[in-house]
Amino acid sequence: MKKLFTLITVCVIANAYAQENPIPNWNFNDWIDYGDYEDPASWGSNNYLTAGFGVKPVESDTISVEGLAAKMVTKAGDNFSVPGVLCSNGYFDINAEGCIGGFACDYPFIFFNGFYKCNPAGTDTSGAGAVLWQWNSTTQKRDTIAWAIAKFYESNFDYIFFSIPFDYVTPGIPDSAMIMLTSSTALGQDPPAGTKLRIDNLAFSDLATGVAELSEMEVKVYPNPAVNYVTVTLPPTPDKLSIVVFDYLGRMVDLKDMPTHEYVLATHNLRPGFYFFQILDENQVPVKSGSFEVQN
Repeated sequence: MKKLFTLITVCVIANAYAQENPIPNWNFNDWIDYGDYEDPASWGSNNYLTAGFGVKPVESDTISVEGLAAKMVTKAGDNFSVPGVLCSNGYFDINAEGCIGGFACDYPFIFFNGFYKCNPAGTDTSGAGAVLWQWNSTTQKRDTIAWAIAKFYESNFDYIFFSIPFDYVTPGIPDSAMIMLTSSTALGQDPPAGTKLRIDNLAFSDLATGVAELSEMEVKVYPNPAVNYVTVTLPPTPDKLSIVVFDYLGRMVDLKDMPTHEYVLATHNLRPGFYFFQILDENQVPVKSGSFEVQN
């Protein structure tokens, strides 16, 4: 595994350009109205199975990082509860209890990233999973190259950033990928109704040269500790950057673009304590991080 990871890292750094995020409709801002229900463009849900009974476990939501987000809710049916499920560029197969389909992905990405907001019912657990595949011409099937799984079981009132490393189980370069999102990982087991999972701004990220160059830039944070405001600055660069700020519990405090590579946050209304930030590139890949203290 260590040799495989080293080989992948070398290949990534050797690439002259940062890889673009291949996830279709990664920010969930585009939705298609099918009459009885809506689904995100380039995504399929289990709405098509349940909308005829008046149950729609997946819908768009304006409570988001920006624009719209995907909201999955485990809803009570006549005889059992129905979790909200989303499949990237595919559909949910009730017999297989999994996703059918996928999208093109021909690069060995290192991380599966995104933002989530979870409100579980009881001890229920929500989940987000990604798999990288490679077509096997001998078996005429897709081999699993890598996978990444995130589980969410604690309630949070603000969006939290997650970054899960892909676990490469087979040598090779993928040619396709699939993402599955669900409000409950207890598919087919009648999970408790009421669990809500919101997902926004998904991305596959890597260690490409562009990211490495940005990560070497000096970030200035002042004044630190902060009383009334704090400023975060970067040297001039043509890259489009944004910044996300979290409190010590991982709750998102702010998300802003950095068109001038300078960010100013008023801190007089924030609780005293330590805060953390990540600077993201245009593909939502974290390139720098840091912290500051608020005293007031």
